[in-house]
Amino acid sequence: FVVPTLVILLVAFPARASHFGRDEGTRRILQLADVFGDHMVLQASPKRARLWGLANGEPGSMSVFVDGAQVAIFSSKVNATGENAIYEWIITLEPVENHGPSQIRIVSEHEGEAMVQDVLFGEVFLCGGQSNMQMSVNMVEDGLNEASKATLQRIRILTAHPFPPDSKQDLQFQHVHLLHEWAVMSPQSIWGPRCDATGWVNCWFSAVCYYYGKEIHERTGLPVGLISAASGGTPIEYWMTDDGLRSCNRSHEFNYHPKSVHSKHGLGPIVGHGQLFANVIAPFTRMTLRAFLWYQGESNSHDPKAYECLFPEMIRNWRQAWGDNAIPFGFVHLSSDVNLEGLLPSIRRAQLAGVDVPNVFTVPSFDLGDPKSDSGPIHPRFKKQIGQRLARAAWQHVYRRATLETPQLQHVSIGATSAESLWSMPVKSAAIYEGESILAPDDKSTSAQSTALSENFRVAQQNP
Repeated sequence: FVVPTLVILLVAFPARASHFGRDEGTRRILQLADVFGDHMVLQASPKRARLWGLANGEPGSMSVFVDGAQVAIFSSKVNATGENAIYEWIITLEPVENHGPSQIRIVSEHEGEAMVQDVLFGEVFLCGGQSNMQMSVNMVEDGLNEASKATLQRIRILTAHPFPPDSKQDLQFQHVHLLHEWAVMSPQSIWGPRCDATGWVNCWFSAVCYYYGKEIHERTGLPVGLISAASGGTPIEYWMTDDGLRSCNRSHEFNYHPKSVHSKHGLGPIVGHGQLFANVIAPFTRMTLRAFLWYQGESNSHDPKAYECLFPEMIRNWRQAWGDNAIPFGFVHLSSDVNLEGLLPSIRRAQLAGVDVPNVFTVPSFDLGDPKSDSGPIHPRFKKQIGQRLARAAWQHVYRRATLETPQLQHVSIGATSAESLWSMPVKSAAIYEGESILAPDDKSTSAQSTALSENFRVAQQNP
């Protein structure tokens, strides 16, 4: 095991018992942040994972033990901060190549210890967005069959609460509301309540995130940690920092979003732009990640011009918050929908502003429209295809292991009874896509017509 480097950031805050969930009084306590727990995955080499948390007094000397072996010790000095102070601490590890499972103990000279067990080191991904990212495995095509086979010990999942309290927290790096803590992937852990049965409040696990993680695990053989942080009906402004909002002339707005499909959800409204960044995303910003995945845009369809600024700015926001401007960012180009007032074509065009940011990639889903979806056509059930497309794109853009480009639309011809679109892509990519159904697998669509190993191919669809 590689010896960690300990970087201690000690900041004093007025003590509040609610930070610990109970009145600790003057008891010693060394506590890990809420995002950590048994069965978690930390990012493996070549990146450096971090651990952090709280102490309700000066921690003094701190030691780290991995599987019982002391691997580091650190003696800290802090200034006098007054009575009943709370301190934040951070530990940055050197790159770890051993994938575990491991037990990690962090011991403080004055404030006790914290311990996590069954920890793996592998690839960690954060999946964000609105309802199409939140949409659970039990809502998608073949979800029951898929869940029954989801006994995958090396994949771990965590779901943040989609509708946290509407006030920003003082210690936002430490506390986050979770629907469930870290869990080993299994039929029981993945099969939570349906989103549409709970008002999109209490449901898991994200189907897109699951299918993506499963494919990455199969391709790399590495442990995978999946964090779902999505909230139905939310506009992108809710997920941005204050600086990002100002860059696009957006201020804090404390009201319901006009296009939100969940203006009331039992826990009160999410009030204010930046709210979900503060209460859902910020607690994860010290966690080392391999990549972001994003599936959102429907709730901004009324103002695509603004989205052209907001989306690339949000990507930059998140990277700045993580202190890593090179974290890959993949997103889903929205699918077709017959009921959203004809607004989706414009927002799909606005989404492409994101690819102007370096190290950003996208995958198409227009061909996966689902007018028969029991959750409404805005929620296509074909999430397996989307998750797998993201993973295949990541194989190139995250792992640099393939040459695969997303098809680019060149021309559309619309006739009285049919429509035809002309797309282009590099020859090698066309070979990879050949044989995949381009159109949604329903009884109203025909199979795709493509020219094998050609730079151009056509997709034809007969109107019902």
